[in-house]
Amino acid sequence: ANILLSETHRDAINARYWLARVTKLGAKQGLQADILGNAYFQFATLLDKGEGGPADAKAALTLYQQSIEMAERFSNDYAVRAKERVQVLEGMR
Repeated sequence: ANILLSETHRDAINARYWLARVTKLGAKQGLQADILGNAYFQFATLLDKGEGGPADAKAALTLYQQSIEMAERFSNDYAVRAKERVQVLEGMR
């Protein structure tokens, strides 16, 4: 997904597909918390912005919240941004 989200290889449709699979199966497969947390955040961002498919604020909110929970276990660079989006999306309810 990181490659599919890079500037040179940007493909939001395929990134959404793979991030959906990772977020669905990652915990069951024992994926590392830092990788899974980042996947939650990346998928939430695509859903939030409607990149690669329809926007889904409700699903994005859930994924942002899951990424924040995962972020408590390790050093990360997305938790603050995820918390900001949670506040915005919760305010839209």
